Amino acid sequence: MTLIKALAAALNALAAFLKYVYPVKQLREIHKDIDNYEDQIMELGHIGNAHSKLQLEVLHKRKTRTERLLSVFTSDGDYPPR
Repeated sequence: MTLIKALAAALNALAAFLKYVYPVKQLREIHKDIDNYEDQIMELGHIGNAHSKLQLEVLHKRKTRTERLLSVFTSDGDYPPR
Protein backbone atom coordinates (compact mmCIF):
# COMPACT_ATOMS: atom_id res chain seq x y z
CA MET A 1 0.00 0.00 0.00
CA THR A 2 2.86 2.38 0.76
CA LEU A 3 4.33 1.88 -2.70
CA ILE A 4 1.01 2.81 -4.29
CA LYS A 5 0.86 5.99 -2.20
CA ALA A 6 4.42 6.87 -3.18
CA LEU A 7 3.62 6.34 -6.86
CA ALA A 8 0.48 8.45 -6.54
CA ALA A 9 2.48 11.24 -4.89
CA ALA A 10 5.09 11.06 -7.65
CA LEU A 11 2.41 11.27 -10.33
CA ASN A 12 0.81 14.24 -8.57
CA ALA A 13 4.18 15.99 -8.44
CA LEU A 14 4.75 15.31 -12.13
CA ALA A 15 1.29 16.62 -13.00
CA ALA A 16 1.93 19.80 -11.02
CA PHE A 17 5.27 20.26 -12.78
CA LEU A 18 3.72 19.82 -16.20
CA LYS A 19 0.86 22.15 -15.39
CA TYR A 20 2.76 25.04 -13.78
CA VAL A 21 6.54 24.89 -14.07
CA TYR A 22 7.03 23.63 -17.62
CA PRO A 23 4.87 26.31 -19.33
CA VAL A 24 6.68 29.05 -17.41
CA LYS A 25 9.99 27.59 -18.58
CA GLN A 26 8.75 27.61 -22.16
CA LEU A 27 7.64 31.24 -21.83
CA ARG A 28 11.12 32.19 -20.61
CA GLU A 29 12.65 30.48 -23.63
CA ILE A 30 10.29 32.35 -25.96
CA HIS A 31 11.19 35.67 -24.32
CA LYS A 32 14.89 34.85 -24.68
CA ASP A 33 14.35 34.12 -28.37
CA ILE A 34 12.52 37.41 -28.89
CA ASP A 35 15.27 39.34 -27.07
CA ASN A 36 17.90 37.56 -29.14
CA TYR A 37 16.09 38.46 -32.37
CA GLU A 38 15.84 42.09 -31.27
CA ASP A 39 19.56 42.21 -30.47
CA GLN A 40 20.46 40.72 -33.84
CA ILE A 41 18.15 43.18 -35.61
CA MET A 42 19.84 46.08 -33.83
CA GLU A 43 23.32 44.81 -34.77
CA LEU A 44 22.39 44.28 -38.40
CA GLY A 45 20.72 47.68 -38.58
CA HIS A 46 24.07 49.32 -37.97
CA ILE A 47 25.79 47.49 -40.84
CA GLY A 48 23.37 48.50 -43.59
CA ASN A 49 24.60 46.41 -46.54
CA ALA A 50 22.35 44.28 -48.77
CA HIS A 51 23.11 41.03 -46.98
CA SER A 52 22.27 42.60 -43.63
CA LYS A 53 18.98 43.92 -44.99
CA LEU A 54 18.00 40.42 -46.11
CA GLN A 55 18.93 39.04 -42.69
CA LEU A 56 16.85 41.80 -41.09
CA GLU A 57 13.80 40.70 -43.04
CA VAL A 58 14.31 37.06 -42.05
CA LEU A 59 14.83 37.92 -38.39
CA HIS A 60 11.76 40.14 -38.40
CA LYS A 61 9.65 37.27 -39.75
CA ARG A 62 11.04 34.90 -37.10
CA LYS A 63 10.39 37.42 -34.36
CA THR A 64 6.82 37.90 -35.57
CA ARG A 65 6.19 34.14 -35.57
CA THR A 66 7.67 33.84 -32.08
CA GLU A 67 5.49 36.68 -30.80
CA ARG A 68 2.43 34.95 -32.27
CA LEU A 69 3.41 31.79 -30.43
CA LEU A 70 3.78 33.80 -27.25
CA SER A 71 0.30 35.24 -27.69
CA VAL A 72 -1.09 31.72 -28.05
CA PHE A 73 0.67 30.66 -24.85
CA THR A 74 -0.62 33.63 -22.87
CA SER A 75 -4.11 33.80 -24.36
CA ASP A 76 -5.66 31.78 -21.55
CA GLY A 77 -4.50 34.33 -18.98
CA ASP A 78 -2.89 31.81 -16.63
CA TYR A 79 0.68 32.96 -17.20
CA PRO A 80 1.89 36.55 -17.31
CA PRO A 81 3.98 37.44 -20.35
CA ARG A 82 7.07 38.21 -18.23
